[in-house]
Amino acid sequence: MEAALASNAEIIAVATGVDSQADLVAAGASTVLPDLSDTSGLLGLLRSFASH
Repeated sequence: MEAALASNAEIIAVATGVDSQADLVAAGASTVLPDLSDTSGLLGLLRSFASH
């Protein structure tokens, strides 16, 4: 997170560990996913970030 924030990168966090979605947003995540089950949605999100 620190490196992404320092370089103004978009942050996609996945709330499958010990941190909650709220914790990840508070830490600076641009987008927080509950898990990686929606593969096509994740790929679309990555494509949208790549087009910035």
